[in-house]
Amino acid sequence: MDIGKLKQIGLNEKESKVYAELLQIGDSLVSEISKKTKINRSLLYTILENLANKGIVTYIIKNNVRYYRAAEPSKILSMLKE
Repeated sequence: MDIGKLKQIGLNEKESKVYAELLQIGDSLVSEISKKTKINRSLLYTILENLANKGIVTYIIKNNVRYYRAAEPSKILSMLKE
């Protein structure tokens, strides 16, 4: 997904980068996302929480471990239309 379009809906550079990466890699641990985006893990937790509050990132728990996933791009498109 185009990061420029993500910025149009109010995401900052790092939020856009994290969302785009999650779309590519699917369900991921924070450590995996951190390696791919080169964003510090402690900052990444804050970014993921912000994205979750906006409704475009969710998580699931498998074996007591949190895996993050991006919401469908259609959710983003509906936010763009608004």
